[in-house]
Amino acid sequence: MKENEMEVQVAHFTVDNQDISLWPRDPPPKKKSPAAPRTFPFIYVAIILLAVGLAAFLLAMIILYPQLLGRIDDVKTSVDMLKGRAENTSIFLSSEIRKLRNKLEDSHVQVQALNHSLGYSKVQMQLLNAMLKQDTAQLQALMSSWEELEALNAQIPMLKQDLKKTGELNSNVEQLRKDLQTLGTSLSQQRHILEMASQDWKFFGGNFYYFSTMKKSWYSAEQFCTTHDSHLTSVTSAKEQEFLYKVAKGVPYWIGLTKIGSSGSWHWVDGTLYIEKENVRFWIKGEPNDRGENERCVTLVKSSLMSWNDLTCDSEVQFICKKGPKPSETD
Repeated sequence: MKENEMEVQVAHFTVDNQDISLWPRDPPPKKKSPAAPRTFPFIYVAIILLAVGLAAFLLAMIILYPQLLGRIDDVKTSVDMLKGRAENTSIFLSSEIRKLRNKLEDSHVQVQALNHSLGYSKVQMQLLNAMLKQDTAQLQALMSSWEELEALNAQIPMLKQDLKKTGELNSNVEQLRKDLQTLGTSLSQQRHILEMASQDWKFFGGNFYYFSTMKKSWYSAEQFCTTHDSHLTSVTSAKEQEFLYKVAKGVPYWIGLTKIGSSGSWHWVDGTLYIEKENVRFWIKGEPNDRGENERCVTLVKSSLMSWNDLTCDSEVQFICKKGPKPSETD
């Protein structure tokens, strides 16, 4: 090279610890770099663990959230089911309470019916006691009449001396005899009523009624009644019909209404006149229907005013006999 030429030196550019320096081709001697500051590894570990925990928490929330919603829905469903069961239980209990109330009301009605029956029996007993007292009074009056008659009979020999007085005495005796006969007849009737009552005959409206406990056909029942100086009962008024069905209490009983042939007219076996216009109110609605063209006898089957039903005469049911209050000649 020429001497006047400047020697070109190459500069090198380096960055060392953020210091910029230029030096010739031959690098300067290396300087000792200062020691780096000491870091703390546990801080990084904590940060990493915190990030991992947060990520795990978020992941768990993402996974468990639908399950939590499902459980909440299940709880709501269970609550609704419990409410439904509670409502059903309430309805059932209300129904049972109503049933118990209805049973209590039925029991109350039965008690009232029993009280009514007891009252009727007491009235019957009081009636019999009154009749017995009346008979006793009549018997005492009869005894007094006998005493008077005996006294008059004792005076007859003396009174024969005076024809006029004897005639008057005979007139008095005759009147006493008539009175005595009247009293005797009345006493006999009262005694007959008591005797019939003791034989299960019931007295109503001047007649006696026998309500059988045995069952017979219509013809056998009428034969039984005739052997006891009676006939199967006739019905002549609403009061008599009411008396019969109240005593019968819904049990079927033969009565004395019948007809001959399917086209015959109805008549009472004891000869009582059957008046259709008056008796139609006692038939059950739709009766008589002569089912099978063989229903020619009548039963009382209901505990109501409309209680008559036509039936085949061969059927066996209980029956009611009826006869007047006067004792028969054989009594």
